[in-house]
Amino acid sequence: MSKHPIRDKILNKIQEFEYGQPITYRELKSCGFDSAVQRSIKHFCQTGILTRVMTGFYVRPKRHASLPNIMVTCGPEKLAKVWAKERGYILTSTDFEEMYQLRFQTQMPIRPRFWTDGPNKTFKVGNASVSVEHVSSEKLKWHDIPLGRFYRAIQARDPEWVKPKELLEALKLLGQSDEEIGVSIATLTKEPSLSSWIPLLEAVRKSLP
Repeated sequence: MSKHPIRDKILNKIQEFEYGQPITYRELKSCGFDSAVQRSIKHFCQTGILTRVMTGFYVRPKRHASLPNIMVTCGPEKLAKVWAKERGYILTSTDFEEMYQLRFQTQMPIRPRFWTDGPNKTFKVGNASVSVEHVSSEKLKWHDIPLGRFYRAIQARDPEWVKPKELLEALKLLGQSDEEIGVSIATLTKEPSLSSWIPLLEAVRKSLP
């Protein structure tokens, strides 16, 4: 019989995660009493099996492929996503990120950022960092479907400087068929905050076969 059953149980749980995948304390605490779990986590951090990247968040580190003396944990973007999921927050790309991804602009955002309905927060892992900014629920509309990406992108644009062709190309970049684009436009034209975009959206709809 093992001398450390809870430690063994936690180790088995840790090994279910891929290297570089953030692990929350909540995912480990079901393995035993808090005090025993905390002692085991401390042990695994001291022996290098785990690395603490933030309070309540850990990672299975792995050795760098070409620099074996360097241990790699995870990027701050991945940590932010796990944090948001664990806390039950919405986390999305920002308007400027989607402007770049949907080719409304060619300049890539300098610093990675996310929008959330949770608190403002900066995640740092090593020398890398990512910022999470609290925004209104209005900006997070359709956050879990492709239409939300398009919606966020045009929030940062002035319709006077956009052509219908640009909107159509952006919708196609989302992988939408002509029929799906028609449905998206119908949805967007009902959104009060996009009233100034209606003429352009209607021009796109009329251009569809």
